[in-house]
Amino acid sequence: MGETFLPKRSVLSAALRLLFGSARWNALRAGHPARNLKRIVKTRVIREEALDPRLHWLKDYADKKRQKHRRRKSHAHAKQISCENVQSFSRVFWIIALLHVNFSNVFHLFQNVSGSYLIQRYDYSVVKAGVMSSVSYVFVVFAPFIGLAIDQFGGRILLIILAAILSVLVYVFMIFTDINPLVSMLLISVCLSFTPTILMAAIPNSVSRKSFGTAFGIIEITDAIGATFGNLLVGFLCDETGSYHTVMLMLLGMAVLVLLLALFLIFEDSRNGRVLSAPSGRSRVQSNEDPTDNPAVLEARYGSTEETVPVAAESSSRPTSYTKLMVGWPDDSVESKSPGPRWGTGRTFR
Repeated sequence: MGETFLPKRSVLSAALRLLFGSARWNALRAGHPARNLKRIVKTRVIREEALDPRLHWLKDYADKKRQKHRRRKSHAHAKQISCENVQSFSRVFWIIALLHVNFSNVFHLFQNVSGSYLIQRYDYSVVKAGVMSSVSYVFVVFAPFIGLAIDQFGGRILLIILAAILSVLVYVFMIFTDINPLVSMLLISVCLSFTPTILMAAIPNSVSRKSFGTAFGIIEITDAIGATFGNLLVGFLCDETGSYHTVMLMLLGMAVLVLLLALFLIFEDSRNGRVLSAPSGRSRVQSNEDPTDNPAVLEARYGSTEETVPVAAESSSRPTSYTKLMVGWPDDSVESKSPGPRWGTGRTFR
C-alpha cells in the first residue's frame, strides 16, 4: 500500500509546488497544510488572482469562494447604500412623514377618549356615548373606492388640504360651539376615510424604488412614537386638570399644525413638478436599475430556484464579474482555455 500511496502523494506535492512555489510549499508542509492552503486560496480570491487552470479541483473550490466573497461585498454595499439613501430622502418625504404621524394622532388620540369626553362634555349616557363615538368610523369602509378614484383622476393634494381644514373645524365645533357632536364625528369619519391612505400612497412618489422598504419603515416608526407619547401626554393632562378641555386644545393645536404642513407640502410639490397631484399611472416612480446588473437582486430572485436568468438587452453594457460567473461568461481574472457560453444564452442556477 505504501508503494501505491506514495506516487499519488508525490504527484499532489508536485502540483502544489507548481502552484505556490517551492518556498511557500515547504512552509505549508512545515505547518498545518489544510489550514494554510485555505488561507492562501482565500487571499487569492480576495485579490482576484488567477489560479493554474490545470488544477481543476482547486480552481472549482476557489470559484465557489469567489462567488461567496462577491456576494458578501454586494450585501455590504447594499447596506451602505441604504444608510446613504436615508440622508438623501427628499424634503417632500419628510413632510409626508410628519403629516402622517400628526394627522393620525390628531384623530386617534381623540377616539381613544371620545366616549369619556362625550359623557363629560354633553352628559351622555355610556351607551349613547359609545354609539356616538362609533360614528367616527362609518365612512372608513369606503376608503378603497376613494383610493381607486384618486388613482384614476388624481387630486391628492386637494383632498389633503380639505382634510386638514376639516380637522380644524372638528375641534372648533366641539370646543367653542354647542353644535351636535354627531357633525364632528361624521367629519372625523370623512377625514379618516381617505387621508391616511392618500399619505401612505404618496410615499412611493417621493422616494426611489430601491428605498421603498426604508421609507415605509420610517413611517411606521414615527407613527408608533407619536402614538406612544401622545397617549401618555393625554393621560397626564387629564390627571393634572381633571377635564378634557386642555386635551382638546392640544388636539386643536395639532390640527392647525397639520394644516400648516399641508400648505408646506403644496409648496414643495409645486417645486417638484406637482408629482403628488397627478394620477398614479403617470406619477409612479420608475427605476432605471437593471436587475441583471445587481448581484443582490440576482441572488435573492434566482439563488434558491430553478428559474433562468433574464437575458440582458442588446444595448446593455458588459456584465459584472458576479453576473459573468452566474450566466457562464468567462471571468477575465481566471485563465481558461475553453471559452464559456456567450452572454444572453441564459443558464439555470443550481
